[in-house]
This record gives sequence, C-alpha cells and structure tokens, in this order.
Amino acid sequence: MIADNIAQYIAMNAIRRPERAALIGHGRRLDYRQLERAMLGVAAALQEWGVRRGEIVGVAMRDDIDHVVTMFAIARLGAILLPMDARWTAVETQNVARHFDARVVVTSDAQSSRLPETPVIVFDAAMLEHDIESLRLPADSSADDPLLLSLSSGTTGTPKGPILSHRQMLLRHYTEWLALGFLQSDVNLCATPLYFGGGRGFTLSYLMAGGTVVLHPPPHKPEDLAESITAHGVTTTFLVPTLLRRIAASPERIRAAFRGLRVVVSSGSALHPTERATLFAQVNAHIVNLYASTEGGSVSVLEADATGLAASSVGRPVLGSVVEIASEAGQPLPRGETGLIRHRAPWHPTGFHRNPEETKRFFRDGWYYPGDIGFQDVQGYVHITGRSKDMIIRGGVNIYPDEIEAVLLSHPGIADAAVVGRDSAILGEEVVAFIVPSGSCDAADLTEHCRRSLAAYKIPSAFLHVPELPRNPGGKVKKAELRERLARA
Repeated sequence: MIADNIAQYIAMNAIRRPERAALIGHGRRLDYRQLERAMLGVAAALQEWGVRRGEIVGVAMRDDIDHVVTMFAIARLGAILLPMDARWTAVETQNVARHFDARVVVTSDAQSSRLPETPVIVFDAAMLEHDIESLRLPADSSADDPLLLSLSSGTTGTPKGPILSHRQMLLRHYTEWLALGFLQSDVNLCATPLYFGGGRGFTLSYLMAGGTVVLHPPPHKPEDLAESITAHGVTTTFLVPTLLRRIAASPERIRAAFRGLRVVVSSGSALHPTERATLFAQVNAHIVNLYASTEGGSVSVLEADATGLAASSVGRPVLGSVVEIASEAGQPLPRGETGLIRHRAPWHPTGFHRNPEETKRFFRDGWYYPGDIGFQDVQGYVHITGRSKDMIIRGGVNIYPDEIEAVLLSHPGIADAAVVGRDSAILGEEVVAFIVPSGSCDAADLTEHCRRSLAAYKIPSAFLHVPELPRNPGGKVKKAELRERLARA
C-alpha cells in the first residue's frame, strides 16, 4: 500500500511492528503503537486550536520526541509544516511566520511564546493524550497535497522555502532507502537539529520505514554520542564533517563505538581524499558522502569503495536524479569542463513559495541550480570546486575556495579552515584563510605547505587564527560572517 499522507506510515507501522521502538531520547521511549496514539492526540489538540487542512504551522520546538510527534500530527491533519529554529529570537521567528503566513506557531518554551502578529501554542504533555474522538481527518487527501516548507536559510530579508508535497517527500525517502541502504531493522542516531533538513529528513525517513531513531542533538561531545551508540545498539547515523573530525581526534575507546556502525552518512561539504582516508581508518570504513540540498533533496552519493579521482568527488547521481554542468547562459557543457551544477528529479519543487525573484534565479527550465560550481568527469562522478557566491576573483582570475581549503586541511596542524575573499584596491580581491589550529602552523609554514599544491596566485595572503569557525546547524561555514569580520578589521 502506498499512502497519500506520510503520517499514514506511522499507522501502518503501529499494526505491523507495534512493539518496535520508534523514538528514544532524553530518557523517554515510544514504540510505534504509542507514537501513533501520541500523533493523533496532538493532531486533535491542534485541530481544537483551529488548525485546518492546507494551513501553515510553524514549529519552533526543542529537538525532542514531542517535536517529532508534532511534525507527524501536522502532516496527518493535512496542514503544512514550517520548520523553525528554536534558537531564533522572537523577531526572527515573526519575520518567517509573517512571510509564509503561518496560521500558528508551536513552541516548547512558554517564555518565547509571544509573537506580535502570530498566535502561539505552547506544547504541553497533555496534548499527547488529548481526546481523539472528535478528530476529523481529511477524507479526500491526495499525495500531491502540500506537506512541508523546506526552509533553507534566512530569517531576515525574504526567506527562501519551496513547498514539498507528500509524494515528493516519499520519493526522497525511497531514494535514501535505496542509495544509502537504510533498513527497517536499523537504529539511527540523529545527532543534528530537527530544524535542519538532514536531521528532520532522515528522522522522518526512518520512522516511515519502521526503524528506530535515537535523538541526541547538539550540543554534544564525541564521548556522549559514543555512549548512545553503545547503549542503544545504533547501526547508522548522519554526521557533518566537522563532527567527524572531532571524533577522529578522540581517544580509541570513543572511536571504537563509531567503527562498528553499518553506515555513516556525511553531508554538508565534500571530503578531501586524504581526510577521507583518515576518517575511514580512524572513525568508520563505511562513510558515504551525500551531496544534497534542503531544496533539491539527494543529488549524488560517493560510496565508501570509491578510489582514485573518484575519491575527490561527491559521487554519481542517485537513481532518479539527473545532473548536468551548464554555462551561465544555461547551455550544457561537455564532461570535464567546469560550470554551474544543475540537477532535476521527480521530487523537486518548482520554486520558492511567495518568492518569485529567487525562484527565477535558482529554478530554470526544469532545472534546479543550487549555486555550486563544478564538473562531471568521464565516468560520471560529480566534482564540486566551489560555490558561485564564494568564488574569489583575484586579478581577473577565478579562484575556488574549496580547493585551497582541502589543501589546508591536509596540514597536520590545522583542525578546520575556511577561505574567503578580501577587497583589494589593486587586485579586486585577495585570498584570506581563517585557521583553527590543532598544532604548530605559522604563516611561513602554511605558505610553504600551500606552495607544494597550489599555484602562487591561490596561496592566501593572510592566515588568521580563530578558536572556531561560525557554522549553521547543517555544519556549513557562514562565510558571510567571515567576510564581515574582514570588512570590520
């Protein structure tokens, strides 16, 4: 049976595997029978609050079981989920709620429950046990009904977020089950915020499949995650490269817990071949690199056995995804030539909700342009060389930060690195590297290290040591903040 509503998969699993643990976290455990009952209870409570089919509901909750139950409850009502970061200020939350015309916002915290324009529901445990006799679910639901505003980023200005349907989300999950090898027998560790596309998407995917999800969101230490892996028999997880590096630098007793995982998914940025080999040896030999975006879903997967030139790529397209390299004018380029990466798939939206300007920029002629620059080699592997907005133009020459960052990360004294451009009256831009040191690495040493692998014009003119790099919940470096630091200096 193929359900029209993703929440119906919870009802199916409540029948076929009722005692199976669905969610574990913060000392709580729900099996599938309990999850279905909780989902219907919260749906009834939301309906009593006036939430109706097709209305947008913001969710600004802690990363706990109640958050997941609320997401499925909203879906079961036929309403539209609008993910929000619980760490946003009231101003940021209101800005997003206003733009997308949210009917209501559900929050975990009574102290952050005041929004000037949008009603707020403070989640209460009693909602899980709400009377469901009066619950009226849509009788004529369609798989093409809207489900989720896949919010990418932006709480100021005009936020970007396409609406995905139940069918599109289900197709994304089918792809994950096939390309990443997710199984209903898995116990998945969710170590990222549920607001973030990866944490939310993989959690929904595993629960629809009938697996178990252990919630252990940040802040956390590698030893905390290792304890969860051992305590709950975790078999799979999704970890951003930054966390993988921290785990690799941990003692053997901690790394041993990760080494036994069946699948480790890494996403957010590509792994340099040297770093990838180190992570295979120190953390897990089954790391797969997923190239994906919140808006476009899965694009390609680099499997663990890839070697040679392929090891520096983000893999080949997943089933159903078509990838091309195009010129600025939208013309396809031959294999090996660098240009704009674009892709299309049946799970793609057609544009950003209530944002026609950004839709024109990113969605063109049936293709989605994520803003990445790269090439596709003769074997079909996709290589990312940078982001179009991060590209540095020095003396008229295009420089892609990813290449320089990969070289810097291969230095034994560097734990993390990010490269940005700084305005230059003579050359237009200069290359500047922000460095998180893990050992000895002075400017002269780093310059010489770069000289062995990079042309002279790519070598940073300055190496700025910082305690850490600013990152979003998905682990990506906030380069705009780094550029602002340079402008203020």
